[in-house]
Amino acid sequence: MDPIPLKHYITLHITDPISPKRYIALHITDPILPKLYILLHITDPILPKLYILLHITDPILPKLYIALHIMDPIPLKLYILLHITDPISPKRYIALHIMDPILPKLYILLHITDPILPKPYIVLHITDPIPPKPYIVLHITDPIPPKRYM
Repeated sequence: MDPIPLKHYITLHITDPISPKRYIALHITDPILPKLYILLHITDPILPKLYILLHITDPILPKLYIALHIMDPIPLKLYILLHITDPISPKRYIALHIMDPILPKLYILLHITDPILPKPYIVLHITDPIPPKPYIVLHITDPIPPKRYM
């Protein structure tokens, strides 16, 4: 039987030292399961109703889709750049660039390599213009052995 844990996932919760109510929650389920999804939830203490929901189904399946939900009561300079290459290609990646209408220098870059590869990883880079040179880089390697792919 398949030894892969069905409930395998990673949860990242980052709070902002300046505004504790601002946070980013990154939830990743097992990348080889058909129910694979990535949930990126961003709230903003300045604009409480502003959030982004990124849902990605299993990229191995032909029915890959991405649902991007944006609620912004004050859509000033906020914009989203979503770039998706061929999900089957080894060079596949997703780049999510978010600009804050209040803090234009604040952005989040989410880079996802092809999960079909033996060493898929996720890099989450967050910069914040308020504190001096604050940033977070998250690098997650695949805990499942490469041989899982037949």
